[in-house]
Amino acid sequence: MINAFHEACKEDLVPDKALLEPYNIASNYALETFDTDKVVGQMFNDELSRIREHVKKAHDEFRQSVGTHTPTSTPSKKSKKAKSYRAKADQDDKMLAAAQKYAESLEGIILTRDLDSVMASYAYATSPQSHFAFTVAFQQICTIKAKSCKGGLAPSTREFDEARKISVSFLRVLNRGTDDNYYGSY
Repeated sequence: MINAFHEACKEDLVPDKALLEPYNIASNYALETFDTDKVVGQMFNDELSRIREHVKKAHDEFRQSVGTHTPTSTPSKKSKKAKSYRAKADQDDKMLAAAQKYAESLEGIILTRDLDSVMASYAYATSPQSHFAFTVAFQQICTIKAKSCKGGLAPSTREFDEARKISVSFLRVLNRGTDDNYYGSY
């Protein structure tokens, strides 16, 4: 039943425009540059081709990993074997190969601004319904999305983030909003 739900959701998913934007901007800029200066425009297009090829290789690795990936159970936090489990899990993590392939350095890219965002955006564009982009470029995908939101990105240190508290009155309102009896029946 869960698989049927996921399949139904995939059909209705609309790709996130904010996550596609960095790659689309770079592609449009390359085309505009090519119209005004063929040499620089061709260099820019060559860079984008190298970026696409790099991401596609990582995506191919990801697809192979997905076909062979079998999740294992996680030990409890109190387990004394947690450290050894993490080391073994990293060795057994088949998704790690795709992330490492994606993270390999891409030398000689000089015209493309914000290479990490363009790569992450293209990773998302290759398959918006899969978890590929989130597996290999999670932080960059989150940054792109945060920058696109009203108010933009608001960096915070861990100390400030952990010091935030939710007020008791907010929790009360939140609990009322989720309580079915609060609104009564119509």
